[in-house]
Amino acid sequence: MEDSGTFERLVSNMSDGERKDLFERIQNSKNLSSAPLVETEDQDQVNFQAEYQKLNFFQRIFLFFIAMFTGRKTDDLVENHLLKKIQDKIEKKYYGLVDFNRKQLLNKFKGELSTLAQQIISIQAPFERALGKNKGAFFAFLASIELGDVQNQLQEATDPDEIHEKGQFGDLAQVRGEMEARFNKIIKDVSDEDRSRIYKQVLSIHYFNELANFNFNDFISRFDDIGAGGSGVIHFSMAKKFLLKLNDLLASASYPPTSRSVKAAFLFDQHDEDAHPDLLGNEDLEQSLARAENAFNAIRNFNKTVPMTNILRCILKKYNYSPRRIPGGQDWFAFFRSYWEKQLDQRYKDFYRKKKIGDYQDRMKVYLGVKDLPLYDYYNAKYNYFGLTLTYTFAMTLFKGFYEIIFTQKLARSLKILLINGIFFKKENRINYTDSFNRMSEVHKHCLRLDAALAPDGEFGEKLERIQQEPGADNLRKKKAEAIFQSITQRAQKLLYSALEDITMLSNILNGVLYGEIGGKFDTISNLKSIGGRENNDIVASWRLSLNLFQKILELFKEIYNIEKRE
Repeated sequence: MEDSGTFERLVSNMSDGERKDLFERIQNSKNLSSAPLVETEDQDQVNFQAEYQKLNFFQRIFLFFIAMFTGRKTDDLVENHLLKKIQDKIEKKYYGLVDFNRKQLLNKFKGELSTLAQQIISIQAPFERALGKNKGAFFAFLASIELGDVQNQLQEATDPDEIHEKGQFGDLAQVRGEMEARFNKIIKDVSDEDRSRIYKQVLSIHYFNELANFNFNDFISRFDDIGAGGSGVIHFSMAKKFLLKLNDLLASASYPPTSRSVKAAFLFDQHDEDAHPDLLGNEDLEQSLARAENAFNAIRNFNKTVPMTNILRCILKKYNYSPRRIPGGQDWFAFFRSYWEKQLDQRYKDFYRKKKIGDYQDRMKVYLGVKDLPLYDYYNAKYNYFGLTLTYTFAMTLFKGFYEIIFTQKLARSLKILLINGIFFKKENRINYTDSFNRMSEVHKHCLRLDAALAPDGEFGEKLERIQQEPGADNLRKKKAEAIFQSITQRAQKLLYSALEDITMLSNILNGVLYGEIGGKFDTISNLKSIGGRENNDIVASWRLSLNLFQKILELFKEIYNIEKRE
């Protein structure tokens, strides 16, 4: 899955009390102004012939003679006339922004642009993260705020434990089928109205995020300091591509994101940093909202003081130019669904693993002939730091029980006779048998050392205890602990690999001794019928028992190892 354990807690694993507290925090915090960011009026395409007819008599005569002597179209002359009116207005009302004669944006424009960039970039990160790699989780969080009933249904109706407990299923796969059927119905029942409502919120966040990702620094750096009076300027030809992109973004972001969607983005980002809901106080949220209000006001102010569309009409010499709306956000529901599908998949895997582990525990007890499994002191399922648990606890327990109860007490004596007195046809088989037999005890010793290393004063345990006592955010301490748990897992995995290889080798060689043919990879021994003298029949019988126990543990060992392996 995505790196979203924190988000799972925020979106789908939060208790009712935590969710209520979070929603109250959203409800009680400051609301942002919903005033438009830009006062725009969609301009219909101008018919220049109609505009020509609106001119007074002398203006029409003047343009008629210019068209006649220059060969230019009347429409072009009318368009130039209208553009000249815009230029005159800009140079009078917005003095210092543009020099149309020199075809330059001036220092005042640069200053307005810098102020806008500074305010927007100050709150860019939360929106960028919300729409980043974990946007499916963010959309699910936003939906949980807006569609609480859907959230509850997705959590409760697809609970595999409850489905299994109340239903009659021949196998666990049927539980998965029922989960999917319920999930699909809940998703299908989300109304178009609800989807559209969240889409509008996602779209406004998308627009702001795109605006925040505009390359302000590159644009501003293109202004040089060689203009009149030392003012930084940029020529129209160099500024045009930046202006077109920026104006599209400003026109698209005509309204600010809703207060609740902005709060959701900040809360979501805060969980990314601090990992637990109770670490985000009201003061933190209020400060974030104040910065957001400043950023949105900066956009409003820029749009009032910089007539971007009219400036571009004059630069492009196209009176009918209008910015285009950028697309985005339409796929929010697909990401929302995908997020919950992954949650559903993980819930089923956890359920399946839990059920299978329960079955395996029973089989382990039967195999070992014990009532209680011989657990390690520390390397067990209860070992926990920051919610982190150990991997392969049951595989490690199985090997411990196998070595201490089965191998040492039931198999070692007869297997040692083969080690000492067996006359192998192949030297390689003798070497492999000797090495695997001796390594069993070494692996067991290393497993005990790993267990001891988890004690509070052990190699790993001491580090974990120290991290737990450190000040600072839980997520930072958890990341340190994760690195240690990874090291523990790697060491356990190496030991289990070795144990599996050695048991497999002993099983293969023993099978060859009992049933192999001369010349085969694992062939028999030359003294199979005489080894042990009078006890030959008992020894060979004990080897058959050993082979059976080896084969059973290999089957069980592989199943447990695979079910415990974490993706």
